[in-house]
Amino acid sequence: MKLGVALPMTEFSATPTEAARMVEQRGFESLFVPDDSSTHTPDAPFTALTMAAAATERLIVGTVMTRRIRRDPVRLAAQIDTLDQMSGGRVVLGRGPGWMRIGGGMRPRDYADRIARLRYCAAELGRERVSVTFYQFGLPTPEILDQCDDFGIDRHVSNLGALPRDLLERTLDDLARI
Repeated sequence: MKLGVALPMTEFSATPTEAARMVEQRGFESLFVPDDSSTHTPDAPFTALTMAAAATERLIVGTVMTRRIRRDPVRLAAQIDTLDQMSGGRVVLGRGPGWMRIGGGMRPRDYADRIARLRYCAAELGRERVSVTFYQFGLPTPEILDQCDDFGIDRHVSNLGALPRDLLERTLDDLARI
């Protein structure tokens, strides 16, 4: 399973360039940023991802969830295309089956059905590159990673929150040891 990190970019956190280099140096596969209204600028996720892609060689970059409803579709397509070309094809756009609380709330079969439906819809739309990511706040446990394998999930992404550079380094080191 591929392991990635999600980091909101704020004035208190490491810069996208610093964060991307730290994530790649520790061997993680991907860096995601949220596409939300907390940044107050509509281009913020794509600006951060462009900075991250430019600072790395292998790191996959993407949005946790791309909020298409809030965006002009032509402008969104242009931003994604520019980022994809600039990064050499290392962009992943987040879309998902919704929440699942591991250990409670939803039956595993229901979540497996959602994942199957998501894969089917993507295939019907002619999307060949479809992967399923489990997105979690905080650090994963070995049990959660095992359950992700059981569901056929391709990537686990840990949302580490907006951390200052020194705390981000220590947290990434801890995550790399899992």
